[in-house]
Amino acid sequence: MLLRSTIEAALPRGLRRTIKIAPSMKCVYLANQKAACSTLKLAMSRWELRQPEYTPTKIHKDKALLDPIQFGWDRTVQWLSSKDVFIFTFVRDPRTRILSAYFDKIAPRGSRSNQPFRTEVQKLLGLDIEQSTSISFDQFLDAIEREDDPRMLNPHWRPQHLNTLHKLVRTDFVGAIEKFDEDLDELKRLANLPDIPIEVRNQRQKIAEDLLSGRADRRRRIESIYAGDFEAFGYQ
Repeated sequence: MLLRSTIEAALPRGLRRTIKIAPSMKCVYLANQKAACSTLKLAMSRWELRQPEYTPTKIHKDKALLDPIQFGWDRTVQWLSSKDVFIFTFVRDPRTRILSAYFDKIAPRGSRSNQPFRTEVQKLLGLDIEQSTSISFDQFLDAIEREDDPRMLNPHWRPQHLNTLHKLVRTDFVGAIEKFDEDLDELKRLANLPDIPIEVRNQRQKIAEDLLSGRADRRRRIESIYAGDFEAFGYQ
């Protein structure tokens, strides 16, 4: 039997941003950061409101979608256990996802909005948070490995099987970013969602995959950190 306490124990950090509920559609999106999360939340809001041009100022605080507190925990648990509610998520190859997290949140030193993410990594590394020092990709991996409880990692680089409550909450559909357009069409078909245009947000033209090219050591570390994701979602 699914309980609120079980869900909160499985995901003690960022839970309200993970479970996004569209009441009129009877649909729940288990948000997975760095896997088209902003794009899918925008899509959900437009589907829920039936407004193709709807564009909230802050998509992660959008009022069109409800979190468990707003919706009510008893109803949330009931919906997550019901076969009458459509539950979905999207995942991404752990290698490109961690690269995206690094370049988007950690590498840019000039962005003040990224400082909380950098500070979090600095603390795990034991660095002086008052110093604006560069953080290498290897240091970033070091920080992730130093966290004793992966559930407490930042959702942008926390393992996806934790973000998506894998094996705890039933999902009707798990899409893959690598075939996003195809899987988005399949999602709309399965969930009977309206045919409203979707614009991709926060898309990078190219991720510097040369950080992994010829670096078997880095690949092994990523495969070890995200072993649960490779197993859960079939990435090779």
